[in-house]
Order: sequence, then structure tokens, then C-alpha cells
Amino acid sequence: MPVVLTVDMALLHDAPWLLWRLGVENKGPQAIELGSFRMLEAGRLRRSPSFQHLSGSSGPPAGGLEMPAPEEGVRFFVNGWQSWSFAGSLGVGDRQPRTRLGPLSTPIFINPRTGVPRQRGRFASDMFGIVLQPATRAGLLAGWISQLEAFGSVDVDLQNRIAGLCIRGQGDRAALEPGSAFHSDWACLGLIDLDRPEPLEDYLRLSGRAAGARVSAQAPAGWSSWYYYFETVNGENVRSNLDWIAHNRGLVPLDVLQIDDGFEANVGDWLTIREGFDGRPGELSQAARTAGLLPGLWLAPYIAKPRAEWARAHPDWILRSRSGRAVNAGYNWSTFNVGLDPTHPGVQEAVDRLVRKSVEDWGFEFLKLDFLYAAALPGQRFDRTRTRAQAMRQALHTIRQAAGDETWLLGCGCPLGSGIGYVDSMRIGPDVAPRWSPAYQGVELFFRKEPGLPSVRNAVGGSLSRMALNRQWWINDPDCLLVRARDTHLKDQEVQTLISVAALTAGALFDSDDLTSLDPRRVDWLAKLFPPLPRSATVLDWWQTHPPAALRLDLHGAVGSWTLAAFVNWSDRPSDVQISRAALGFGSSGALHVLDFWRHSYLRWEAETLSQGIPAHGVSVVAVRHEEGSTPAWLGDTLHFSQGLEVKAWECEEAMARAQLDLGHRARGSIWLSLPGTSIRPSVDGAPAAWQAIGRGVFKIDVEAEASSEITIRWDGLPSSD
Repeated sequence: MPVVLTVDMALLHDAPWLLWRLGVENKGPQAIELGSFRMLEAGRLRRSPSFQHLSGSSGPPAGGLEMPAPEEGVRFFVNGWQSWSFAGSLGVGDRQPRTRLGPLSTPIFINPRTGVPRQRGRFASDMFGIVLQPATRAGLLAGWISQLEAFGSVDVDLQNRIAGLCIRGQGDRAALEPGSAFHSDWACLGLIDLDRPEPLEDYLRLSGRAAGARVSAQAPAGWSSWYYYFETVNGENVRSNLDWIAHNRGLVPLDVLQIDDGFEANVGDWLTIREGFDGRPGELSQAARTAGLLPGLWLAPYIAKPRAEWARAHPDWILRSRSGRAVNAGYNWSTFNVGLDPTHPGVQEAVDRLVRKSVEDWGFEFLKLDFLYAAALPGQRFDRTRTRAQAMRQALHTIRQAAGDETWLLGCGCPLGSGIGYVDSMRIGPDVAPRWSPAYQGVELFFRKEPGLPSVRNAVGGSLSRMALNRQWWINDPDCLLVRARDTHLKDQEVQTLISVAALTAGALFDSDDLTSLDPRRVDWLAKLFPPLPRSATVLDWWQTHPPAALRLDLHGAVGSWTLAAFVNWSDRPSDVQISRAALGFGSSGALHVLDFWRHSYLRWEAETLSQGIPAHGVSVVAVRHEEGSTPAWLGDTLHFSQGLEVKAWECEEAMARAQLDLGHRARGSIWLSLPGTSIRPSVDGAPAAWQAIGRGVFKIDVEAEASSEITIRWDGLPSSD
């Protein structure tokens, strides 16, 4: 059968990357099928259930990838297929995390053409993977620039010094008709420097540009109904929280009101409102808009319960195996669900009508699009010439065309590479839940190690592992904050960990509590996150350990330059974390001021390392600044998570300092200052403020600030030499 194969290759002038792609043209009289195709194979990948498709000849392929011995710490960064799939770096002695729930969860979390190896030191990654050599602080990134034409993956076997590496594409048995041609996405191979502040920046920028990434200047902040009301949400719940937001925007300035799952009669019966919801979507949308909020709605247009109208009335819409059975889309809502074929004209018309109804008739300007992976499951499609990646692209194109360019689209449960260029924000980890570890119906025993099930542990780990994607491919969505003190299994320190990582993501910032029942302390925790941080923190140890635990964000403002650092204790027991000056970018000489945000405590740091005791599942967030002698200095505060960006002006005179605060909302907390005096007279907007001497010229001042306030501090005398 006459088939023409071509290979195009390219070198980039501004980055050490090699790119190449495969072309296939069918010159024959009959259609052919596209199978799995290998773009690169080096070393040997041992036979295993997950790698059987790679075992061709008995001998190793030409070439090899020489790696350090296992004891030298070689690792591999795995990127999971979709939002909820595992991501993180693993060592030679590790096994890749996988679900143990079989057909209940495997179709949800795992790309079926990629698989998950069972052996230690053998890994499979979607779109891209990184072989990491901590000893030389270098990495080899292998994979694909985009997933527009076919899903692609990277397989590695690190058990031998000559490691196995394979980059492969997934043709999905798509038909290539006579006279037609197929061109793969560009495969890539490049070096990364782990000492760079953002080692993945070149790759992420290149892939974002290839797919036309949408990156908004401002990340959304809002409220979602899901994690408190779940499927029992009703119109009254929405209205009461809307009223709270409207009356408290001077304290917690949220701008999106998003109604989640529960308004519809069934997943797949979208235009019939559930009996008991007690509200019309259009009226609630208008109420949100009248209050100055962006109205948002949850939809899952490519998955359906088997008894839903879309599935019962249109069996031809359902993805099916070659034997005609409905493809399993995973277990949720107490049933096994089905996926819909986005290449079917009927599905395209129905999704177009649903999205237009939501946007144009109901008035929703923010759509959370969930369970999108269901459109990319293997199955017989109406258009048999489409690969799964091309079908996924059709699914997202249908939604974007119907929603319009101005509607904000949040992707969730979506193959990551497919979402670039279509979604404005993307979930980058599993769901949160009002508990630290996964559970099912309150039972943790069998489920606590599941890597993709809802939990704060899994959500925070995913957010840290994919922190670098923010503002390169989209706005990251770390999922919702749960700050409530009741109707939850979360302890204070676990809530603080969730809050801290979400804040340091500098992405979407949503809360999902009954806002009307929050106590003042928890409302205050929320308020301290606004305005959001200007950019994401750097995860310092993403390539050394999983889950990562250390973050650093260098900031500069009116009060000078400082470093915000955070450390997560993943242990089930309290732990002492050793913080290195070098890791935070500080030299070995000179004293440092350290202000602990959550403990409201100050200390002076002179040694090489600092020991921080952190409770189980807790976090330490500290602002670190150089000591500037007798110069008046802002050392940190608990008014805002940044510990300084809220200060828009800082002026010092001979015996007075003045700070202009501009938070945009009311705030209560304390500030710590270094001042050249023994006694101070502070005031906030002209009213005296309480204060306390901490020692060695350091003072703590209690502050209640308006949206814009002025703090004035006068002092007398000089500090003693003690």
C-alpha cells in the first residue's frame, strides 16, 4: 500500500531545543489506520504490561541515554493526562502512583493509551516528561510542543545506567482516507537548567505560543456553591451567599458568583431545572450582575448519566467500543457514566445550544466546564478520521464558538495539552474536600492513598507540582478554599496550608463555604488574601521530592525588597524543618529579620539554618528581610499575605515614619517595625494605636485599617546597646 512518510526537523535559535514531526500521506486506494508511532527511542525499555507496545526487536535500538547510577539521585518528572491526574517527580526506587479502584476510576485519571507502569523506576508521562539529574542540576525534557493532532507521551526506564526513553504519539486507529495526509504535533527534546528560577519557562512559552494560550491580565476571585452544598444547592443558598458577598465586599472583595452542580435535573438533562432547586438560572444570573458580580455556571457537556435524556434519546451520541458497548467514563454520582462523541453533529448541535442558552439567554459570563476528558475516551466516533486529541479539540472548539471570546472558560478534568488556547483558567490538581486525606462516604482506610480522589492533600500536591504553568498556558486554578470551622474535618493548620498554597499560586481564588456562617476569624483569613499576589512563587524542590514542600517568592515594594517563603509539613506528625539561608538567596553573613505570618511572631536570624517547628499537615509562611542597621524598616505584618505589598508609600524623617496603606478593603492585624528609638507613638488615621516593644529596636503595632489608611509612627530616644 503506497504510503509516503516525511520527517520535518527544526532547531530554535533562541533555545537549546530540537523539534521534529512526522507526516503520513495515503497515496493508496483504501483507507489506512493510524497506530501508535515512535518519534524517538533510546536505550532499552524492558518488557512490562505497560510497555509491551514498545518491544519490537530483541536488541536495543541504536543509541542510548547514559544516566548516573541510581544512587546518584536520578529522577523523572511525570505529567499526568488531565487536571486530576498525578503530577510530580519520582526516583528510581519509586512506583508511579496509580488508582487501585479499577474501572471505577481508571477511565477518569489515566490516558488509556499511555498507561501506568507497575515496576519501580519505570514511568509514563503525558505530553512531556523530564529526566532529572540533581547531581549536575540539569534536566532533559522530552515530549511534545502541543496536543492538537494526537495525544503523545514519554516512557522511561531508569533501572539501568543506559536508561530507556521513548517519545510516542497515539494515532488511536483513526482512518486516513485515500489522498489524505496527517501531520503529527512537533516532538521536542531540550536541556533545562535546574538552577534557573523558572527552568521550564522556555518550553512552556514555546508550547503556549504554538497553541495560542489565553492568559488574562487578572485572575478571577469568587465563590462556588459546590463544596458546601454539593448537589443539594438551591436558589435560596445562592441568594443568601450573594447577599453576603454584596454586603462584605469592603472586607472580602469577590467578583464571581458560580453555581455548581445541582441546578440541573440530571447530568445530561441540562435544560430541565431540578425540582427543589427553587430558582431560575437566568434570575440568579441577573441578581449577581446587579450586585456587580460576574455570574458563573457549572456544566459537564460531554459526560452523561446513562438514564439522562441525552443518553436515552440519542444512543448514537454515546462513545462505544467496537462491540457496540458504551465506553465506561468512570464512576461518579453513584453510577457508571457514558462519554459523548464530540464529532457527532447531534452532540455538536446540542452542546452549542446548551452553551448559547447558558450565555445568551441565562446571562452567565463564566462557565466551569467539568469532566471534559470524557470527550477524549477511546471509542468509535462519527468522524472516524479524528484522533482522540482532534476530537477533544473539536469539543473545546464547539464550546468556545458558542460561548464567544469574552466568556471566561474554566477547564476541569480536561486533558491539559488540549486546553491550551481554549480555556482561560484550568484546574491543575485533584478536587479539594473538607478533609485532608481521601475518603469515600467517610471511610479513609482503603482510599487514603488514592492519588486523584478529592482531598486537601491531593489538591495542594497537584497545585505545587504544576505551579509553573500559571500565566504560561492559562491562569492556574488550584481549586476552592474551604475556610469554615464547622461542617469540616479540616484542622486549623490544614486550612492554613490550603490557603497559603492557593495564595502563592497567584491564580484563581475561589471560596466554597456557606459564607453566611463563617466566624470573624475565618473571614479575616480570607480577607488577608486580597489583593492577590502579583505572580506565582517558585517551588524550590519540585524536581527533588514529591510532594514538593518549599516555596519562595521574591517581592519588592515601597518598603523595599524581601522574600516570602513557605514550607509544608506533609508528615502526619509535627516536624522541625531546617531552612537554609542559601536556599532563600541570602548570603551567609549579616542578620535577617523573620516574621512568621500564621504564628504572628518575630525572630532575628543569624545562623546558617533556621529551625521551624510545623504541626502535622501545617505550613510555615515567613517574610525574610536583611537587617538594615538603625534605618527604620518594615519587617512584616499580618494585614496582608504578602507582608508588605499593601504599603503603597513609606516615608521616613528624623524621628517619624509614615506608611500609606491601600488594600482596597478593611483589614485588621499587626505590623512589625525596626525603629531607632526606645519608645514610640503610633497612630492609624490619626487615632492612637496599641504597641509593644519586642526587643532590640523592634516594635509590634496593632492596626485596624480602612480600604486606604495612613499609619504614622513617632519615636523618642535611642535604643540601648544591650
